[in-house]
Amino acid sequence: MSGLRKIVAYFLGVFLVFALGYQLMDPSFLLIADWLGPLFGSPLLVALMSIFLLLGDPLRFTVLLAIWGGVALLGGVIIRRRVSAVATMAAVYLFFLSVLAASVFDIIQTVSELGLIGGQQSPFSLLPPIPPGLTIARILEAPIVGRILEPLLGMIGTGTGVEAQRLIMDLATPLLIDFAEKLGVVCLAALAGTEVGRRIEPRFAPWSEGLRIKLGGRPGPFSAPAAARRAVLPGILSLILL
Repeated sequence: MSGLRKIVAYFLGVFLVFALGYQLMDPSFLLIADWLGPLFGSPLLVALMSIFLLLGDPLRFTVLLAIWGGVALLGGVIIRRRVSAVATMAAVYLFFLSVLAASVFDIIQTVSELGLIGGQQSPFSLLPPIPPGLTIARILEAPIVGRILEPLLGMIGTGTGVEAQRLIMDLATPLLIDFAEKLGVVCLAALAGTEVGRRIEPRFAPWSEGLRIKLGGRPGPFSAPAAARRAVLPGILSLILL
């Protein structure tokens, strides 16, 4: 059953992060997706969502802490094993790196097919009209975008030129810190969820044992009698209905 709990927690975590990430994504990213979506398609929206979830500043956007902390806490409650909970929830978090990489790859392929790199046609000629409400100031206020452009514009403004190594360090360091902070939140929340799950596990043990037997598993060494299972079932049904 431990392996089944890990599988359930993993896929439930991925689904919840996808759903919450889309619903709670910064409105500026949605405007950018509406603007460039006809050119790059749905991979652009998925890439923006993944960037927001992985690289957004958790101190500025507390919704990111709520998403990752809440999903990891739920995963810990389901798994109820410390190492397994941390590993599974960290896998959910790192899964979105592969989502981001796949989306960026699709965008690069689209750019190559349109001939925007090394082509005769100007890239700006293919851009759709800017939708109402999207301005340069709004783009700069979007998560991550401003943090990337500010160091670049600062170097250009000083007239010293753009030093590639210094630029990479200035851009990568804060983003990696934000990435690590959210990963730490995921691990801590998974551990907290494990302790919560262990405390409430005895209340659901009779129902869980009954489900194990119905699925063809062997009774546990401390399986509750059928009377206890019947006693706890109405409470479970009431909780589900509520």
